[in-house]
Amino acid sequence: RERVAAGDWEFPIRVWRGADKTVAGLKCTDWDVTPPKGDAWTACITPDGVVLHSAGATREMEATAVKFAPLAASTFVPTPDLKPMVLTPAPK
Repeated sequence: RERVAAGDWEFPIRVWRGADKTVAGLKCTDWDVTPPKGDAWTACITPDGVVLHSAGATREMEATAVKFAPLAASTFVPTPDLKPMVLTPAPK
């Protein structure tokens, strides 16, 4: 396994690159994630960020088909009750 930097967060998370595989006809890479607290999990993610498989201690999901198609602009219009979230930089 190849260890990959995950950043200096308050609670560092360890992320390792796993095997490349094919799920639902698309190539993806397994990423094994181990938080300092809670259960570890694995996600198989395509190069463009589509999660095709995810498995943890109590849950698992896997795509059976993926369809890429244009989305209407209205899909990205925020709802009237959306409240902004202020993010602060991660500690260094």
